[in-house]
Amino acid sequence: MAMPEELCADREIVLEAVSSWCPALKYASWSLREDPDFMLEVVRRDIRDGRALKYVSEAIRCEPRIVEAARNVGISQYVP
Repeated sequence: MAMPEELCADREIVLEAVSSWCPALKYASWSLREDPDFMLEVVRRDIRDGRALKYVSEAIRCEPRIVEAARNVGISQYVP
């Protein structure tokens, strides 16, 4: 069953879902997964193991703010 597009693109719903279950990010809209500001918030909330970063592009994983935030919360295994 596919997720409704409006849910996949809703920042707050996706953030809440990712806070509970990191792999939920793979169901987020492409525009959210490629938004550095959104992903920075995801990294700050995904303090368990960083798995949410598996579902974004290499460009986002290499974005300096994402790298720094991931290192600060101890989930640097998915960033360079």
